[in-house]
Amino acid sequence: MNRITALALSLTMILTLVACGVQKEQTPKEAINWMEFAKEALAERVAQDKLDYSSDEYWYQTGNEFDENKIDVFYFLSTTLLKAVDENGDPVMNSTLSKEDREIMQWEYNYMATEMFDPEHFNFIAPYYRQMTFETYSTTDKKAGGAAILRAVADACTAFDYYMEHLNNGRPFIIAGFSQGGIMTQMTLLHMTD
Repeated sequence: MNRITALALSLTMILTLVACGVQKEQTPKEAINWMEFAKEALAERVAQDKLDYSSDEYWYQTGNEFDENKIDVFYFLSTTLLKAVDENGDPVMNSTLSKEDREIMQWEYNYMATEMFDPEHFNFIAPYYRQMTFETYSTTDKKAGGAAILRAVADACTAFDYYMEHLNNGRPFIIAGFSQGGIMTQMTLLHMTD
């Protein structure tokens, strides 16, 4: 693969990292170390529950075919879920990507795909990923919070790797995200090898 130029769009990425990573008792330096923890742990993570991004089930569908003459926008969703529950109704720290979760996510995807990134000029590509809920940001359980972060970041990086290998076809692209999507954008950029 030739040298990749990626433009990371995130209007509030720095503020998001500080706001999401710093609890009241943490200093900004500790929050940065928290992100380093996530990066290091991701490299060691065993992907036993890895999503299969070869399935259309894990991609937002615009209904448009990819146009080889357009720029791709690879978009990470913001935090759209205040809370999520598992099959037993118990709160969890990541989206389960249930039908209900996806319906909540749909509004932002629809808006971004049609209003922010005009389909006349862009191919809009967006993975469903097991985003962190607000439970993750407020937990004092660092192990559970760290696992939730890793799950979201692993999904983001896995989706991007699949996109580059199977969907991009050498087109120029933009990686964009807002809020939590800004964190996924940053972690994906750190994950990129070229």
